[in-house]
Amino acid sequence: MKTILLLADEAHHMNISTKTQMGIALFESWENTVQYIFKSNDADLLLEFTATHDYETPAVVEKYRNKFINRYDLINFRNDKFSKEVVLLHSDLDQQFRILQALILNQYKQHVAAKNGINLKPVILFKAQKTIAQSEENKVNFHKLIDGLTDDQIQGIRKSQLEIFQQAFRFFDENEISTEQLIQRLKSEFQEAYCLSVIEQNILRSAIARTPF
Repeated sequence: MKTILLLADEAHHMNISTKTQMGIALFESWENTVQYIFKSNDADLLLEFTATHDYETPAVVEKYRNKFINRYDLINFRNDKFSKEVVLLHSDLDQQFRILQALILNQYKQHVAAKNGINLKPVILFKAQKTIAQSEENKVNFHKLIDGLTDDQIQGIRKSQLEIFQQAFRFFDENEISTEQLIQRLKSEFQEAYCLSVIEQNILRSAIARTPF
């Protein structure tokens, strides 16, 4: 019999049976499947890794009471400067304007990276709508926006009072990146051939993202 070492990343997903306390069939949950493999040989080892462990559900707490090797939560990871700083921007503007804001920030990141000798191609993800038809309509509207992008639309973003956009346009001006150049880059880099739409029947997730080439 072979000895197996199981390495489980995002291990918090392997506690469905424990959390629900329901009798889930053997191969209908990752937790049951992994436990079946692990317990098939006393010499097998299972190492689990997660940055978001559940410390609140009593059954999960009990399951891991004598199994912790090291606790290093996501907040520690961030405080030790191993992760990037996440900045959230909130806007009550219409969808088209928010898309344009995302496009401008995408270009800003890419140009700053290039200036510092970094080959960076940021990806933009747009959240799915409630139905597949709505998501597909959004994709069509996205490409209409890109194909018909105008100087006035870019200038509308330039007028934003948010510091990040003022900073972006200062950078464009200082590096002689004109509005016309921005428009042409956006039309080229976000043409339909370079975008993906991912839609799943059960979990609706639609993404418009620039391809990594």
